[in-house]
Amino acid sequence: MAWSGFIFAGVFLCLFPLFYICIVIKPLRKYSFLVNKVWSIIFFPAAGLFVEVDRRFRPKYGESYVYVANHSSFLDIPTLTWVLPGFICFIGKSTLGKVPLFGFVFNNLHIGVNRKNSHDRLKSMDRASDEIRLNKRSVVFFAEGTIDYTSQPQLIGFKDGAFKVAIETKVKLVPITIPYNWIIMPAGNYKGARYHESKVIIHEAIDTANLQPEDYLSLKKQVFSIIDNETNKHNTPEKIARYGGKQRHS
Repeated sequence: MAWSGFIFAGVFLCLFPLFYICIVIKPLRKYSFLVNKVWSIIFFPAAGLFVEVDRRFRPKYGESYVYVANHSSFLDIPTLTWVLPGFICFIGKSTLGKVPLFGFVFNNLHIGVNRKNSHDRLKSMDRASDEIRLNKRSVVFFAEGTIDYTSQPQLIGFKDGAFKVAIETKVKLVPITIPYNWIIMPAGNYKGARYHESKVIIHEAIDTANLQPEDYLSLKKQVFSIIDNETNKHNTPEKIARYGGKQRHS
């Protein structure tokens, strides 16, 4: 864990001047995703991590999507930065914006949300819609809204925002399952990093063009089922017992 953290922070510090230039010079903002890619390209091999990608759907460069993923580890954002194409926007907790230097980058390139404040949640959803419509970006939601330290690898209930934004903007929604990051870098256990391959499953996209606002609940249920079933397909009872996770209730 210490080595991975050192590599992660060290590469970021080396690249921070480039992030700063891309943020301050507005026409260059869209190129910040290239800096992110360089960050991930250096980090994963240097940290000895391998990411396998099962692409059941291939997102197209220049096309906007709403991605919805499970959230089990601080490694999830770097993993999706490595895997997904283009200038993507993450929806993350507002406290990330308070981290020195990193917070400056996060606040200017991504969207922080205080989930305890209903007004802030609505404002963040409006900003997500604007990123899709006005800036032609894809947006990544971790629909659980948090990492539940006690439930991994099982999912907790999904929040509504991702599904409302996808229907409102009429872009395709792409479910994503990240089944093993809870093993590699367990949230809340900084001494428990373990070696395991990382894997990302990019599921078939769901067309929202003909969905109405009231359909968000059925869409949420559909996406939850896809990610939940895939998570438990990869995390067998034996694997969960080996790594100290929570077994699925039947």
